[in-house]
Amino acid sequence: MSPSAAPAGQTPLQIAPEPPVEGGPFGRIVAFLAIVAVAALWLQHHLGFELEKLGVIAIATAAWGVMGKVADWVGEKSAMGRFIDAWFKTPLRAVLRYMTRPAPLYGTAVVVGVLMATVSSVTVRSSVPGERAAVSLASLDSRRTPRADTLTRDKATVRFLPILTSPFGRVYEVDADGYVASQVTVYPLVSRQVVLGRDLAASPSVLFRPFDEGVVALEDSADFRVSRLRDGHWERLADYHAGGVASSFLIGARKPISDAAMVVWVLEAAANGAPEMARSKLLVTWRAPKSVPIQVELHPRDCLLAEIRLHGNLKERAVVPLSNDPLIDVLMQAVTTDSNRVPTC
Repeated sequence: MSPSAAPAGQTPLQIAPEPPVEGGPFGRIVAFLAIVAVAALWLQHHLGFELEKLGVIAIATAAWGVMGKVADWVGEKSAMGRFIDAWFKTPLRAVLRYMTRPAPLYGTAVVVGVLMATVSSVTVRSSVPGERAAVSLASLDSRRTPRADTLTRDKATVRFLPILTSPFGRVYEVDADGYVASQVTVYPLVSRQVVLGRDLAASPSVLFRPFDEGVVALEDSADFRVSRLRDGHWERLADYHAGGVASSFLIGARKPISDAAMVVWVLEAAANGAPEMARSKLLVTWRAPKSVPIQVELHPRDCLLAEIRLHGNLKERAVVPLSNDPLIDVLMQAVTTDSNRVPTC
């Protein structure tokens, strides 16, 4: 008889296979808490630290601590414990048990992963503290109305959230008052940071300074006109009636004029043959520019035409291509050639 054979009259022993070892709930709890922590960090990155949002949590925590102290003073610690068990611990245990089951756990991981791969945010701030500017954000592949907000002295950062994107990125256009619109690519996981003045170039401003004949014509109630060359045609931007007051003219946002620029003005006036007394009058005229409003934003590489006309007669003209400089200073000159022939940039 073999050693493994069962004795006569006894049922042979049957060796049952060991049951598979299933992962305990502790591992799933750790996995669920890790998913929650990653999702919280992702939300915090896109939402940012804002005291008004954290204030509610702080108030609730302080109120809870006061309730615990009151319970200790009046001897109702057991009642407080039952309240905590009934309203906090028991529901929390139930939620945790449910979420650590395989199906809810995997479902939560998939939902968090999809959101993190398709949702992002765009944060806009200015390089100039306290600047006020209306900001808009629009997708290039959507016809929806652009989302808009405003930077102010009390609101130094604008957040656009949620922003739909993809793992390969999505292109949006950011625009702001006084700046040239720019396209940015928004990727998931991290917020796209846009700084006005760094990522969006300031829209150029142009200072047109009339010279001898132009100043005299303006004092005689001449008109100042500005046009922009678009698709081979001159588009009128502004038509300003001086009202008998001579001045220089500023197109675009007001920019500071440096002392070095005024030194150049003196040299420029002298080089163009202005006598000493006329130079002083020209400097006074140029230092107080009149802002001429226009309905469009200027862009680098635009071509502008400025004219001073008295009773329809052209007195002075200037043609200037715009660059990336924040302030473009142009001296207007008398027309010595055919006044009907308009030069180009």
